[in-house]
Amino acid sequence: MAASDASASARGVCGPTRLSKLPDGHVGQERVPTNRRCRGTRRPRRPQSNPGLLCVRCDLCVRSWNCLDAEITDARYRREEAILSKTPVSSPDAPKAIGPYSQAVRAGQLLFASGQIPLDPASGSIVEGDVTAQTRRVMENLRAVLKAGGLSLADVVRTTIYLIDLNDFTKVNDAYGSYFEEPYPARATVQVARLPRDARIEIDAIAAYPPPPPAL
Repeated sequence: MAASDASASARGVCGPTRLSKLPDGHVGQERVPTNRRCRGTRRPRRPQSNPGLLCVRCDLCVRSWNCLDAEITDARYRREEAILSKTPVSSPDAPKAIGPYSQAVRAGQLLFASGQIPLDPASGSIVEGDVTAQTRRVMENLRAVLKAGGLSLADVVRTTIYLIDLNDFTKVNDAYGSYFEEPYPARATVQVARLPRDARIEIDAIAAYPPPPPAL
């Protein structure tokens, strides 16, 4: 092994390994704390023969850890960080948010679309017509938000429909169903006392991105 890349390393405990940032800014395996304390110092080192590898060992209990390809583990670390991040998504073809919320938020491999009511994006007013027309406007608004996030209605995995009158359910179900094909998203439908702008319907949705390529 070559001399340590880091002038100082954190003291800790030895246990199972996990992927973690190391003192030199690269990614390696770190021991997860256990009940058995070790007073040794973890030192990241690079072999002179292959600086693309990163090896870590404890200088007291002398347990060498696996040597990792720095580029591969850096990429894996970035993917794990992305799962925890939140990214707002918006579309000019859907009504602007009328409160402290985003049209949609991407978190990892899921897109959470806020509830849409039948607002015309151009006028900002509730569309004219019965509950069928309102349902179609809601679905078009959701389609626009999903498109801005790189998805479509085919990627939706769950929806919630809010109605002010469950007697509208048959008409809503027919209009809603025309936008999906099997396998249909999971769904819940509830009656509420009132909706924003006195709309008759509101729908929110959760959509899923295709799974990322497997870690190397």
